[in-house]
Amino acid sequence: MTNDAALTRNITQDGAKAPSLPATAHILENAPRLNSKALPNLALPHVVSEWQKNGRELVRITLSEYQGRVIIDARQWYTEKNGEYRPSPKGLSLAISHLPALATGLADALAIARCTGLVLEGGET
Repeated sequence: MTNDAALTRNITQDGAKAPSLPATAHILENAPRLNSKALPNLALPHVVSEWQKNGRELVRITLSEYQGRVIIDARQWYTEKNGEYRPSPKGLSLAISHLPALATGLADALAIARCTGLVLEGGET
């Protein structure tokens, strides 16, 4: 085991706060207690979260479908001359089965960044 892996495990076991939940938190809060039939029907694509990266770009996380499979997509979007946002090739798309590992990795990265002072509690750098 590397030192980084040990650091990550210690931080997460010490109860580091998870990132704040997106607008769909009301669906997720009770998910462990719900069976699949009790979950609401979700129309795809579904924007889970988005935030402004800079004056011309934003980051958008969506659940969508590609070639008959549900995927998680975290992508940079840019503004066209007409003001409409378009997806860029810069992003990450994974089968939904990778979502738990991605979420754990991002939560661990956030915990490490907060513990080392790279990111403050409110998200500021």
